Amino acid sequence: MENILTRKAVAQDKKIVWEWWNDQLTRKMMKLNEYVPWENHTKWFDNTINSDTRVLLVSIVEDKKIGVVRFDLKSKDIYEVSINLNPDFRGQGYGSKILQSSLKFFLETNTETKKFFAMFKKINISSKKTFLKNGFVIIKSPDKSSIGLERFDAETEEYCELLNNKDEEY
Repeated sequence: MENILTRKAVAQDKKIVWEWWNDQLTRKMMKLNEYVPWENHTKWFDNTINSDTRVLLVSIVEDKKIGVVRFDLKSKDIYEVSINLNPDFRGQGYGSKILQSSLKFFLETNTETKKFFAMFKKINISSKKTFLKNGFVIIKSPDKSSIGLERFDAETEEYCELLNNKDEEY
């Protein structure tokens, strides 16, 4: 396996993250799938990299940015996780690798995290495989009253979670 470098996103990542987000297949797989204008993305990105409740990580292989993983604090020690892969690296197994690397990086400084969860469209088989390979478990009937699940649609989406067992390595 190639050596994956994971780091916090910086201002120089803004344009590439915007391009990945606006990729047609990426948007098809997202809940909010409209094209994002540059001005909107710039505001979101700048707020994100300066946030105390959101962490955006970039993963790199051989000087190539291959994807991002975002952690959004939803309640005390519980984070929603989302992933977006560079379209040029789809289908090569990188989704699982960057999620693994990002979880490890994130937990080095957020040791009190109790749970991660993710939601993705049922048609997004790649996301499902990525999360399951990293220890997430599909929950068929999640509690929609939980913080962060207000927008969950059981008809079109799946929900999975990972409890942080502090004794395990990621």
